[in-house]
Amino acid sequence: MQTPMAHFDLPLEQLRDYRPEVPEPADFDEFWKSTLDDATAHDATAHDVVFAGFGGHPIKAWLIKPKGVNGALPCVVEYIGYSGGRSCP
Repeated sequence: MQTPMAHFDLPLEQLRDYRPEVPEPADFDEFWKSTLDDATAHDATAHDVVFAGFGGHPIKAWLIKPKGVNGALPCVVEYIGYSGGRSCP
């Protein structure tokens, strides 16, 4: 079975240099400052973990736990698929 090729509306030579004009909202910097401040205010720790998946292939994940809690906890597992990436916790 052949994998279908992705289709783009510009040739590769133009895509390499393409930089769209995207207007930045007036409150852009303040929005991200307050968002990051809020994220760091929560009482949690994030751990970058790797475990063996099918055939021993590495699976990378974020483990986020409340600070100061030891022992078993309920959890949520979110699978984002092959192309989603895991970004930041």
